[in-house]
Amino acid sequence: MSTALAIIERALPAEMAENALQLLDERELAKLTAYVEEIEDLTMRATEAPITSKVEAATLAELMARGARAEKDLELMRKARVAPLRAEVASIDALFKRILAPLSDLDARAKRHEDVCLARQQDIVAA
Repeated sequence: MSTALAIIERALPAEMAENALQLLDERELAKLTAYVEEIEDLTMRATEAPITSKVEAATLAELMARGARAEKDLELMRKARVAPLRAEVASIDALFKRILAPLSDLDARAKRHEDVCLARQQDIVAA
């Protein structure tokens, strides 16, 4: 775990790295750690020297393809973690909105009644 934390802290502030350890399971943590190292390697290799030949351009293209795969995999991992949470939030919101609906209706009726009473008072004062 401490090795994973040290690697992840190279990409994230310490507090966020600690959160990663708490939130991710071992498989996800291993994948994230591998991608941190992959991204560091890609970044270092892609910025080592200016491109002056077709071979270097091809190497850069391969590095960019690896980066795109890493981005896609990490995004899929993120979505897999977030989707159930969003569904849970939507379910909780729906539950409470349904329970609170009668109170909202009551408030709306009271407001309409208040508006009618105010209008009547204004008519009486005006008359």
